[in-house]
Amino acid sequence: MKQLHFLIIAIVLSIPVVAQNNDSIVTHNVSIEKEYVPQVIKVKRTDIELPSTEPTVTKTEVTYSTETEAMETKSTFYPLKETDFKSMQRPLYKSGFIRFGAGFPLHWLAELWYPIFNTNTDYFDIYLDHYGVNNNGKSLIDTDLDLRYNKKLRIGQLYSSLGLTNTSFNYYGKDSVFTDNTVFYEFNNEKVAGKDLIPTKQSVTQLDAVLGFRSLKETNNWSYDGMLNYHLLNALNSLQEHQVKVNLTGGYNLNENHLIADLEGNIYLYNAPVLQYPSDSVWATQAVISFRPRYERTWDNLKLRAGAKLWFSINKGDIVAASPDIDVRYTVAKLLDIYGGVSGSYEFTGLANMFRENRYYNMYERMEANAYTPFDFFAGLNIRPVRGLIFDASISYKLIANQHFFYNKQFDCLSTPNEWPNKQDSERVYSNIFAVDYARATLLNVDARLAYNLKERYNFYVKGRYNGWKVLTPNIEAWNKPTWESSAGIDAMITKSFNVNANFYYASERLNKLPQKDGSIDIRTLTPIYDLNLSASYTFKKQWSLFVEANNILGSSQAFSYQQWYGYDNIGFNILIGATIAF
Repeated sequence: MKQLHFLIIAIVLSIPVVAQNNDSIVTHNVSIEKEYVPQVIKVKRTDIELPSTEPTVTKTEVTYSTETEAMETKSTFYPLKETDFKSMQRPLYKSGFIRFGAGFPLHWLAELWYPIFNTNTDYFDIYLDHYGVNNNGKSLIDTDLDLRYNKKLRIGQLYSSLGLTNTSFNYYGKDSVFTDNTVFYEFNNEKVAGKDLIPTKQSVTQLDAVLGFRSLKETNNWSYDGMLNYHLLNALNSLQEHQVKVNLTGGYNLNENHLIADLEGNIYLYNAPVLQYPSDSVWATQAVISFRPRYERTWDNLKLRAGAKLWFSINKGDIVAASPDIDVRYTVAKLLDIYGGVSGSYEFTGLANMFRENRYYNMYERMEANAYTPFDFFAGLNIRPVRGLIFDASISYKLIANQHFFYNKQFDCLSTPNEWPNKQDSERVYSNIFAVDYARATLLNVDARLAYNLKERYNFYVKGRYNGWKVLTPNIEAWNKPTWESSAGIDAMITKSFNVNANFYYASERLNKLPQKDGSIDIRTLTPIYDLNLSASYTFKKQWSLFVEANNILGSSQAFSYQQWYGYDNIGFNILIGATIAF
C-alpha cells in the first residue's frame, strides 16, 4: 500500500504541470468530487455554430464543440483537448441512437439522442438520459432532458436550448447521530426532532433556458453576441433559486487590432420556507454585474491580450472588485508555445454552484460571501516535439478572498427530551450534511500533462497536479482539498470495431473538521482515493454496438476503501453491460 502511494507521488513529482488551452486563461479552482459511477460515453450535440464565415473577434474563453463527451467526473483534470487527437473521436450517428444498460449492483442506464431535423441552415435535437444506482442504501438517480434549436439567418444565427434535470439521492452518510428519532436538538430556542432536522433524502430539479443571437460575419468590422439565460433550482421544502443572466459581447476589428468588451448582469432571487434558518440575509435578492474590456493583437508568432475585469455586487461580498486581464503567448517554430500573464475572477456563492460541487451541502446554510481572486499569476509551455506527442506544463499562484471549504455541520443536542432546557447537559454533534468555512487563502498550482497518440489508434495520457493551499484565516485549514492529484489512461482501437479503455485516478489524503461543543475541533484524515476503471465496446453491422464497464475495480478491497466526503463511503465496485442501436 505505502509503496503504491509513494510510486504515484513520484510520478506526479516527475511531471510538474497540466495543459491549458492555447487561446484561454485557465482558472485553477480545485474541486475533487468524483462520482464513482459507470462512465459510459454520452453522445450529445453541444451548442455548435452552423456553417458560416466566423467573425475575427471572438470571446477569449474558447470552448470546443464536440459530439461526444464522457460522463462528468468532477475531477480537477480537464480532458484531452479535441484539437489534439481528432482521430480518436467516435463517429456520430447522423440519425440518432438509443442506448440502454443494466448492471450489478443494481443500476441502470437509458439514453436517447434524435435530430428532429438537421440541415445546413438549422437543426433541432432532442436528448434524454436516465441513470440510477442503488447499492446497500446508497441511492442516486439522474434524469436529463435537453432540447437544442439553432437557425442560420441572413444577418446572424439564432441559438436556443432548454434543459431539465432532476437529481434524487439520499443522505446515506453513516457517521451521523441523526438516526435516533428519540433525540431532540436545540436550535433557535426550539426543540426539533433529529429526523425532522436532517432530511433522509433530497430531490433537486433544475431548469435551464437559453436564447441568444450572434453575428455570422463581420459587418463594417463589427461582431456581436447577445444571450439571455434563465436558471431555476428547486429543492425539497419548496426552496428555490432563480438566476437571470444577460450577456452582451461586442468586438471591433481595425486591421490587426481587436477591441472587445463583455457586459454581463446576473440577478439571483430566492423563495424559501421559514424553517430552521429564518434569516432574511440568506435569501435576500442579490445581483452581480461584470464588465470586461480588452485589447487583442496577433503578430506572426506572438499573441497579446491586455485588459481588465470589473465586478459590481449588490447585497453580498465586495461592492466593487477588479483584476487585470493580461495574457502573452509566443510560438517557436510551431513546436513550442510559451505563455504567461495575470488574471482574476469573481465567483458567486449560490445554491446551484454549491450543489454542483457537493450535493450533500446544507442548502439552508448561510451563504456569507462571494469568492474574489484579485490576482492569478500564471505561466506555462506547450511542447509538440514529434507528431502525436504533446507535453504541457504550467504554474499559477493566486490570492483568494472568501474561499469556501466544506466540513460536516454541527448541532447542539440533548441526550433525552427530559433534559430540556438544561442546556449545560447538551453536547455538540456533527451531521452528514455540510457547512462551509470562509477564509483568505493562497493557492499554488503546479500541473502537467503528457499525451501520446500512436498511429491514430492508441491514445495514452498521464496528468498530475500539486495543490499548495495556504489558509491565512486562523483555525481554518483547506478542508477536503487534496495536496496531490494524478490520473492516467489509455484508449486503444484494437480493430475498427473493437475498442478498449482504461483510466486511473488518484487523490491524496484530505483533512476534515468535526467541531466540538467547547469550541475545539476534531480533525479527521480521509484516506487517499484510488479509482481504476476498465471498459470495452464492440460494433457490428454498423448500427449495433455492445459495451461493458467495470468501475472502481479497487473498491472491493478494504485496503483501497475510501470516503469522498466524511461519512460517505464510495459506491464500490460495479459493472454495467449494455447496447447501442443507431437509427
